[in-house]
Amino acid sequence: ALAREAELLRAPLRFEVAFRADVEAGIVGMRALVPGVSMMPSRFWDESSCDIGEATESDRNDQAVRYAEHLAILFAAKAFAASPRVERFEFAAYAIADSVSAGGAEQILSAFGEGGSDGHEDGEPPVLPDLFVAFGREGFFEGAEAAAAGEPYGFASSFGAAFASNASDPVSFAS
Repeated sequence: ALAREAELLRAPLRFEVAFRADVEAGIVGMRALVPGVSMMPSRFWDESSCDIGEATESDRNDQAVRYAEHLAILFAAKAFAASPRVERFEFAAYAIADSVSAGGAEQILSAFGEGGSDGHEDGEPPVLPDLFVAFGREGFFEGAEAAAAGEPYGFASSFGAAFASNASDPVSFAS
């Protein structure tokens, strides 16, 4: 069910996912390759001036983080809906074109659940996710109102989301 949902999702920007499930243990894990800062729009509609404005690097970073968070929330909801036995959903997002190269992206997804856990070659440091969050079933549904109100930072943070673990700024996709 989760694979079909990922395939049919009409997202504004492309992403790739790999997931593993152990329904007996009540856990689903997902790795996602998501658009990074460089792939976010550089312009936006400015309501106050009724004109097109230029997005700052900070604006674009916020867009990238929110996009990954929204995917995490969406797929957590889908995983919990797929089976009442799923009690925990873990999501690790890797920003394409920022912290992950094309070759590295393929390694991250292909290594997931096939003996490797972090998509790196022997002797190389692991590629850390730009966003990691784990949702518990009960807390997820209690916090969904914050996400519906457009505040994924607070919602994901309430579950201990770690932002940009490979960057110096703890809430940034920019490296």
